[in-house]
Amino acid sequence: MNVFRYIILTCCAALDIGLFIFGVVGFITFAGDPYPSVPIAMVMSWTLGALVLAGLTGWSFYRTAKGKRLPVLYGFFWKIVVVMLVLSATWFSLEIPEAGWLALGIGAVFGALIFFLPKFWGSTQSLGPSQAQQHPVQAVELPAFRADKAEWAWEDAALEYFRLRGTVYDPKDSEQNNAFRERISAMQDSETDTIYDCAGMPIAYFLGWLIERDLVSEDFRNLHGPEILQAVKDETQTPVEVLRNMDYVLSRDDIDPKAYRLMDFYYNAEKTDSPLKRGTHSSFNHRSRKYFFDYYRAVCSRFDVPRYYCVDFSWERFHQLAQILDRRYQEFCSSGFDEDELEQDERILRSQYFDSAAELLYERGAPKEYVQMCADAYESMSAHLSKAISGKLLEYCTEEIPDEDTVPEKILPHFHPQRVVVMKPESVEIPAYMILGESEWEEEHGVTFTVIGDYAVNSSYYADAESPWSDDMIWEYKLQRDAEQGNFCEVDPVPAQFGADNAGSGRIRMVVAAAQLKEETDEMIEALFMLKMAEKYDYKVVYDDKEPSYIFISALKNDVRTFADSIRLR
Repeated sequence: MNVFRYIILTCCAALDIGLFIFGVVGFITFAGDPYPSVPIAMVMSWTLGALVLAGLTGWSFYRTAKGKRLPVLYGFFWKIVVVMLVLSATWFSLEIPEAGWLALGIGAVFGALIFFLPKFWGSTQSLGPSQAQQHPVQAVELPAFRADKAEWAWEDAALEYFRLRGTVYDPKDSEQNNAFRERISAMQDSETDTIYDCAGMPIAYFLGWLIERDLVSEDFRNLHGPEILQAVKDETQTPVEVLRNMDYVLSRDDIDPKAYRLMDFYYNAEKTDSPLKRGTHSSFNHRSRKYFFDYYRAVCSRFDVPRYYCVDFSWERFHQLAQILDRRYQEFCSSGFDEDELEQDERILRSQYFDSAAELLYERGAPKEYVQMCADAYESMSAHLSKAISGKLLEYCTEEIPDEDTVPEKILPHFHPQRVVVMKPESVEIPAYMILGESEWEEEHGVTFTVIGDYAVNSSYYADAESPWSDDMIWEYKLQRDAEQGNFCEVDPVPAQFGADNAGSGRIRMVVAAAQLKEETDEMIEALFMLKMAEKYDYKVVYDDKEPSYIFISALKNDVRTFADSIRLR
């Protein structure tokens, strides 16, 4: 696309320069003539106009290089305005004012269009002509965390509290619901407070992390005082005690603005008054980064008797959850990475598989030894990795390429690396990095590859480069590694905790990493069951050459799928 734009702009530049030279020659010719055949003002207007047109062409070149919207069309409209002004000056100099005013009016109209064109284009560029009329663009209301209250979950916590003590109530049954209400009415205040502690336990764990990471607001600090906050950090006071003094309510005013995005998109699971309003049906999968999933997996999933609220606060479980929350905060509160924030190494990297050198950049905090290991791994890239990268690069090609030409030696020259980026590692034992560059097969967006060890785990547009330490990339690495090494196991398609009635017949063979991912996925569905957001577990296996290749897992409530995901098995 940009090549076509550059060709057009080059032709325009040649025309602009020709007009300017013609104007200069005409000005020299007529300036010394006491009786010129044309007005000098007309010659001057055309000469200056040609100079302005050349400047607009240069501006369009700059906008194209920077990836701005409408780089050629925007400059073209400005050129029409300039031409109309030149014509207006010409007609006035020839004493034809009617034509001069007409040209001036046309120039004013196009000048006004310039201000409306970007807005009009932005609102209709993704729609066809008829769709743009039928579906006007509406503002999207983004989710916003306002508050979470233990009160909203108190009855669910009470049902769980009684169930763990041997009494099960079904609120849908009127008789049992009445018995449940009578039991609540007869409770002592101490037991009511205990259930409030349980109902607020998910909030308390998150509050502890906010305090630990200094992500509470200034008002919160002033209200509770530095001694209380330090006591939580020293683990001499639990966040449950702090939450009691907050009337079991965590509000937006308690949060540092730096964490608003995390609260809005991660903690806020449902767009209702309550973050976990029962009866609503959202669609989740293992890529749905939601707090209640992570809380359940880290805090509740290892109990023999299922539970969500009725757990004691444990610093050991808190630290397990805090590690996950740290990663989520990084994911939600940073947009990938900012190249301006990266450190630049003096070393220039070269690989035998690419025809251009690449800069070496790394995230602040990445150990120098690890950065060096990643640089060495890139320069000594194996044939295995080069083949994987060439396969992913080939996906961007729209041409028909003969099979004999789909080898790395012929495919990789179509990619020109510019930067190798090393992010702060979670493991210093495996080299992991991103390769960012350009390709004539994807000129507009650029291409990046994410590499972990000897595996290319992802390819994407330049702006969408994904850190090798994201959950999805780590899982992809494990799946590829186990499949290549032949690490297989057999797994029941339906876990025992979801009931024998739904269990499938026969175990399924899959790589170990797929089994681990399925176990994590099943724990997420457990959380939905515990929160009454699912009531049935379902699955389907897809086979390739009589071998299971994918398993599709879903959870349903009232025949509505509240969870759906697929896992590659080999």
